Amino acid sequence: MIVTEEFRDKYFGIRIGTKMRRARKCGVDITVRGWWDRVVGIEIADEYVKELEKGTFKAPLKHKKTKNKQKRINSKSATSAPIQHENSSETQKFLSEYVYNDEDFDKTMIGYHINRMIHYKNVDWDVIQEKLLRLEHKDFCITNYWRYISAYQIIKHNHHCNRCPRETMLQTHHKTYLHKGREIFFMEQDLEVLCMYCHRQEHSL
Repeated sequence: MIVTEEFRDKYFGIRIGTKMRRARKCGVDITVRGWWDRVVGIEIADEYVKELEKGTFKAPLKHKKTKNKQKRINSKSATSAPIQHENSSETQKFLSEYVYNDEDFDKTMIGYHINRMIHYKNVDWDVIQEKLLRLEHKDFCITNYWRYISAYQIIKHNHHCNRCPRETMLQTHHKTYLHKGREIFFMEQDLEVLCMYCHRQEHSL
């Protein structure tokens, strides 16, 4: 069967982990950007289709690793396990909403999202920073994380370039990359608003 958009959205799950496991099962390379769209058009065996429709689809997990992982979890204290689970869940939620998502940018909710990112509870910022640092610069610039920060800075500086009178073609410039991936906590120290011409001059382009 050839997967359609309707079939993908209906049977491949909502959570990112479910999507990735099922896509991997069907032979989709999830390391490539835009892999979720590549699910559409692939051919999958009828037996997988039946498993999906019956709800008996199982991810190709290795039982030994799963059992060992369960043993490690059980060996930890009862107080630490729930915190780690919650932390991991919130971190993945943040990543899917602000790092891997480049479509749901809302210009009318910039302040809300800045405040939400700063006060996101139980988020492991070391993990988030690592994921952001792995992205190429062009991919980093289209994440919702950076787009909200950039738009917030431009609004905060009243749509003016910090070095000339221009009010158009404004961009947010990194004065330093010491805190890349955590710019939201160092916006005053690390960022400034420049027009396209001043930005090019700053990078000697």
